[in-house]
Amino acid sequence: MAVVPGRDGRSSLQLDPHAAARLADDWQELARLEIEATEHDAARRRRSRGVWLGGILLLALALGLQAVYVQRDTLAADPRWRPALEALCAVAGCELPLPRDVDRIRLVRGQVSDHPERDDALVATASLVNEAAFRQPFPLLQLSLLNDNQDVAGERWFHPSDYLGDAEYAERWQQGMPPNTPIRVRLVLEDPGSGARQYLFHLR
Repeated sequence: MAVVPGRDGRSSLQLDPHAAARLADDWQELARLEIEATEHDAARRRRSRGVWLGGILLLALALGLQAVYVQRDTLAADPRWRPALEALCAVAGCELPLPRDVDRIRLVRGQVSDHPERDDALVATASLVNEAAFRQPFPLLQLSLLNDNQDVAGERWFHPSDYLGDAEYAERWQQGMPPNTPIRVRLVLEDPGSGARQYLFHLR
């Protein structure tokens, strides 16, 4: 830097060309550093937001999967959801209940008669046919006896393990009813003593 007299007699400052160049370089370096700091801070904020969003998405996914697992029995009964749940359980190692459509189970050849060995009991026999295209659980079965006035004189609910009777079926009932295969049912009910022989079956 030098002091140079002006034409009007006043003095003025003049920068050495080399010093001026160095000062310009310093200003450019400061500007570059400031830009880099700003970009670094912006990138850090973006990464932080990405981590938060990723965490939120993972939490939402975990909660969704937990809700699906808890409600899997209900959802598995819906044909729209079952294929997806089967694929999910194939990976997760869970099991789905058999699909159920009790309206597709038909009861045929029902009959009520005296028990061959007990005077105080009646025997009801029938056949259940699963008309669905898939295996489904054996239903709960209710037998109601009616008197001449069509009033219920006696009734009882039967679990599948109660009414299958045959040892082979009793062991296999959890595998479900095969499609279009008659299953013989034998039920024992206490005789209400009213001479009732009319009956109703209800499946659930």
